[in-house]
Amino acid sequence: MAENLIHLLRMFDIWKSPIDVSWFYNGKLIKPHPNIKIRIKEGNSSCVISEVTQEMAGEYSCKATSSLGSTVTKANLQVSGIYCIIK
Repeated sequence: MAENLIHLLRMFDIWKSPIDVSWFYNGKLIKPHPNIKIRIKEGNSSCVISEVTQEMAGEYSCKATSSLGSTVTKANLQVSGIYCIIK
């Protein structure tokens, strides 16, 4: 059976100051989970969700903070049967 996989990506401008990146699910910080991998590399951060289930539907957000300020990007994940819709 093929694995269900969702890849959410947030790209940042290259800032000279350090960037702190956090990912959230329905407003709560995403904690380590075997099916969710958070990656940060060269101005990009991604949240990769494998084996997607209906319980994983909801709002995912990425917050980047530096000495210059902060920004948030949000996406809603809807899971219906075997289909996933990101808005």
